[in-house]
Amino acid sequence: MHALTGKTKNRMFIGTLIIMVIMICTFTITVNGMTRDNTAEQQQYYDALESDYLTRIDCVLQEYDLYYSGINMTRISAEDGSRSYSVRIHNSRVEKLGEERMGRLLEALQTISFGDPMVMITYEL
Repeated sequence: MHALTGKTKNRMFIGTLIIMVIMICTFTITVNGMTRDNTAEQQQYYDALESDYLTRIDCVLQEYDLYYSGINMTRISAEDGSRSYSVRIHNSRVEKLGEERMGRLLEALQTISFGDPMVMITYEL
């Protein structure tokens, strides 16, 4: 048997080190890619929920004769992944509803389900 020389040991060490670096990089790229795909999928999910929710808000507003209202829905995303929304209704006729009818409108808006029970929504009329 041949004894390994210093140069051979160094080459084996460097070769092993290169293989380990390649494996670590491959694993890291795979995990990051999975996270990005999951995030994109999650964004599509919430985009669909938001679109549906805005449509239902518009239907409620039309029941109160608030046609052509502007609806501004601001998303607030926390670091933990939770979401909340602030919804502002723009229509000059909102002020003319009267206090009682405006209260009923707000109740009707708050009964609309977003589709994700963890999402909190606040309204500003």
